[in-house]
Amino acid sequence: MNDAARPISIIIADDEAPILEILTRKFAAEGFEVRSAYDGQAALQLARERAPDVVVTDLQMPLMSGLELAQALRSDRNTHDVPVLLLTARGYLASESVLQQTNIRMTHPKPFSARKVVELARGIVEASSMRGAA
Repeated sequence: MNDAARPISIIIADDEAPILEILTRKFAAEGFEVRSAYDGQAALQLARERAPDVVVTDLQMPLMSGLELAQALRSDRNTHDVPVLLLTARGYLASESVLQQTNIRMTHPKPFSARKVVELARGIVEASSMRGAA
């Protein structure tokens, strides 16, 4: 995944422009290499072009939901291990069967603190890196 020589790469997907802008700015300010998309299909295309260290995605989006994005990432050999942080306004809790079909490591409710989302994403990357080193 990530090494100390390069920034953590992230794809942020959310169809709400203000949320996407806030998260993009916050992650960039924290030193992440950020790519962003307004829907799951665009995020999937970005991930296929170059797999990120982590994906932060909204659950409900047009064209492809965050859940569908996570499933598509998991089914692609190049993005199979990319961890996902799922943001949701519905208080969605992923079932064990859903978690087994995806790399959703955590769900987090909206509204949220951008600082908290950065902390969660960083923790997911660190945990995934440790998993890969084991």
